[in-house]
Amino acid sequence: MNGADLDVVLTLEAKGHAVPWGLRIFQDCLWAGYYCILLEREKVGHKRVLLAYAIMSAAAGEAHILNVCVNKKYQRQGFGQKIVTHLLGVAKNNKVKMVFLEVRLSNNIAINLYESLGFFEIGHRGSYYPTIEGCREDALVMALELNSSFEVRSES
Repeated sequence: MNGADLDVVLTLEAKGHAVPWGLRIFQDCLWAGYYCILLEREKVGHKRVLLAYAIMSAAAGEAHILNVCVNKKYQRQGFGQKIVTHLLGVAKNNKVKMVFLEVRLSNNIAINLYESLGFFEIGHRGSYYPTIEGCREDALVMALELNSSFEVRSES
C-alpha cells in the first residue's frame, strides 16, 4: 500500500467498517513505516479489484495488527485468513515474538478466524470502539506467541 492506493482503500474502509478510519490515520501509518499490504485480484479491464488490506506495526519483538478489512463482496472466501497469515509470516521473519490485536466483541467471524490461527484472549478494553449510534463497544484483546516452533499455517 502507498499513498496512491488510499482512495480505493478509503472506499473499502467506509464500506467495511461502521465507523471507518479517516485519511489521516492511513497517511500516518504509511509515514510511520507500518507494514501496509493490499490483497488484489487481477484487474478487470482497467478497474482495480481490492479484496482486502491490512496494517501492522512492529517494534521491540512485538507486532500489533491495527486494521484488517475484507471487501464485503468477497467475504467468507478465505481472503481474511490469507492476509492475516501473510502478516504473521512477515512478523515471524522480523523476529517478532508476540502479535496483538483488538477486535469488536460483536465480530464473531473475525474472532473465529483469529482463534483458528492460534490467537487467544488476553483481556478486554471497555468502550474501545465507537459505534454509529454514538455509543462505545468493548474490544476483545487477543495475542499469538510466535515462538521458534510456530509455523504459519495457510490454506492455499
